[in-house]
Amino acid sequence: MAITTTEWLTRKEAAQYLRSTEKTLATLAYQGRGPKFSKPSTHKTLYRRSDLDAWITGEDAK
Repeated sequence: MAITTTEWLTRKEAAQYLRSTEKTLATLAYQGRGPKFSKPSTHKTLYRRSDLDAWITGEDAK
């Protein structure tokens, strides 16, 4: 599946973008260590591409 050009990515698309796995992103989210995400419903987790880029570069460090 190709990554969409929209600002928001599904967990699957985000994993592809980061060259990671959905399970890794889920684990990081559970631990509070991953990129910022939004959970608009109980069955969907979305990531902004800009938040993924910030997480990769460490710009979102607290």
